[in-house]
Parts: sequence; structure tokens; C-alpha cells
Amino acid sequence: LLKSHETLNAPHLVAAHAARDAATLEKLDAGLDALLATNGPARRASAAQGSGLNRVRRELLGKSDAVLPRHGAVALGALAAALGLPSSLAAEAFAFTAVRDAISAAVRLGLCRPTRAVALQAEVARAASGGSVALADAAAAAPMLEAAHAAHDLLEMRLFRS
Repeated sequence: LLKSHETLNAPHLVAAHAARDAATLEKLDAGLDALLATNGPARRASAAQGSGLNRVRRELLGKSDAVLPRHGAVALGALAAALGLPSSLAAEAFAFTAVRDAISAAVRLGLCRPTRAVALQAEVARAASGGSVALADAAAAAPMLEAAHAAHDLLEMRLFRS
């Protein structure tokens, strides 16, 4: 999960942080959307994250006529830049929440005890490389996870919203 984040979301977040115009953000958002097109649940979750981050942006920075990014990684990169936060901090926070959410799901499904979840989160944080790949090389890096994630749409009863 963390590796997939480092190779898919982190490059878009870092590039969005460095973007200086709306056209670049729109291009980054479209690129991430294309990479998520084959995974409906991931695409919807990313859009929900982006929507939430854009609500936060409007509250913190006021109304804007600008078109805001639709996906979470791009929206967080742009928001962090607008707030003057370093891209490395935004990428670390994004990775932390992705891992935390997966571990939380494991706890809710009874696959992991809450105390083990805390230790697991710490283990994953220590294993993180802290880097990302170049934007041109961005791609999902966990095919089994992606396949399982995409299969969520095939379930008769959804386990989680995203």
C-alpha cells in the first residue's frame, strides 16, 4: 500500500505543490484520473478526498473562482503550497492517512487487534522510503491490492464506502 502511494499519489502531490498555474493543476488532475480509471473504488475515494480537501481550502483561504483539483493527492499538494507547507510534509501526511485507513479497515473487519494496529502503523512508518518516483513514471505498484480494491464494486454488499 505504501509503495503504491509512493509511486502513484506522491508524484502527483509533489508536482501539484510545485505547480504555479491552474492549467498545470488541471493537467495533473487529469493524469491521475486516467491512472485511476480502471479502479472505480480508488477513483471515487480519491475524488472524495479531493472534495473534502477543497472544502477545507475554501474555509482556510476563502472563496475562489479557480477550478480546484478533483483528486486528493493533487488537492493536498496545491493546498499545502498555498499554506506554505513543504511538499515533503504533505506527502508524509498523505501516506500516513492512507496506511492508517487501511489498518483501520483491518481492525473493523476483525483481522487485526487495535493494539497490533498501532504497532503495525509504526512498523510501516519506519519502512517508508520517504521518496517518490518521477511524475512521468507514476503508476500503481501493488497489482494484487489494486485488483482486490477494484473487486469491491463486484460485492453484493459493500464493506466500506470507499
